[in-house]
Amino acid sequence: MSRFGRSGEVKELVEKGISNLRTLLNENVTLAKSELHRHLGEIRMIPANDGKNWNYDVEGTWDLLGSDSGLVSGRQSSN
Repeated sequence: MSRFGRSGEVKELVEKGISNLRTLLNENVTLAKSELHRHLGEIRMIPANDGKNWNYDVEGTWDLLGSDSGLVSGRQSSN
C-alpha cells in the first residue's frame, strides 16, 4: 500500500477517535478524562484575550495511537 493510502487510514482513525471522544465527553466525563490521559502527557491552558473576549490557548503533545495501544514497538520498526 502506498504512503498516501496509509495516511488516509490514519486520518479516518483520528477523525473517528475525535468523534468518539466528543460523544464520551457528553456522556461520561470520567471515562473521557481517562481516554484523554492515554493520548496526552500534559496540557497547558494559557489565558488569552483577543481584545473582546477571554479564552484559553491550549498547548500539549498528542499521541494519536495512545500510550497503552501496544503499538509502540510497531511504530518504531515499520515505515
